[in-house]
Amino acid sequence: MYEKFIPDPADQMAGKTARLLPGTHDSGHWINRNFAPGTGLRLQPDRLQEADQLKHDELAVHERILDFGDAVLQLLTECRGHPETASAPGPPLRRRAAAYWIGREPDLLPPGPGWPRKLNPFQRITFIGLAALGVGLVWIPLTVMSKAALFDHAAVFLWATALVAAAVVAVIYRTAPRLMSLPGKTAAAPGIVAAIAAVAVWQLQGPVADHYFADPWQRYDQQFDQGCLAASPYRTANVESTVEGRALIIIPLSGERTLRLGPAENGGTQPLHALDHGSREVLRLYGC
Repeated sequence: MYEKFIPDPADQMAGKTARLLPGTHDSGHWINRNFAPGTGLRLQPDRLQEADQLKHDELAVHERILDFGDAVLQLLTECRGHPETASAPGPPLRRRAAAYWIGREPDLLPPGPGWPRKLNPFQRITFIGLAALGVGLVWIPLTVMSKAALFDHAAVFLWATALVAAAVVAVIYRTAPRLMSLPGKTAAAPGIVAAIAAVAVWQLQGPVADHYFADPWQRYDQQFDQGCLAASPYRTANVESTVEGRALIIIPLSGERTLRLGPAENGGTQPLHALDHGSREVLRLYGC
């Protein structure tokens, strides 16, 4: 609807439409609006009535939306009580959604609890428990990086740690005041649960990372020593082992055939498999 124009020196609101650029037939074309040789921008004179009608329609839609919002608020007030008593039993999510979409949430729903000025002993327990859980979650990417020997990609994991930390801080900031507002000793319950979860996270993240990102000897122990080779001359206690290139060499002290398994990688996720015919025969013999 807009066009470039050349203002009249005597009247800045008047003037003539800027010359159309080659290949265009409408002064409102985006090429003319951006590149035509004019210094002003105005509504196209032949579309003023259309613009007025559009503005009138937008105002009518806005008024209908306000009327609809008032009707919804009235209905919610009649069904759930006065807005000040909006905390009465009922489907809070539906109330919140309706209030959000009509832009009147502060009128319908009371604000959530804020951070207390001074923490009592029970609230301190909850805060410490949540903080311990948050630190444990933030530490997971660093544990994975360490166990998987991915120090060449440290920047990726540091960014992951930063993102996890930001998410943890945001969640604690939003949920902690509500949890600490519980009455009396129950304010400590979320902290106790969070502390138990934090202990579990700290205790499990190392073994879990070890399981999925094992070194060659751990991978051999998981795949073979605790399974098909447990009662064989190839058990860990009965062999000498070394890594050559990407091959794990297993040499039985009893003089049995040497095993060559791969890929032997620190922090690898691929299972070990035989690298030569003799190793395949040994694994087949023991049902591996």
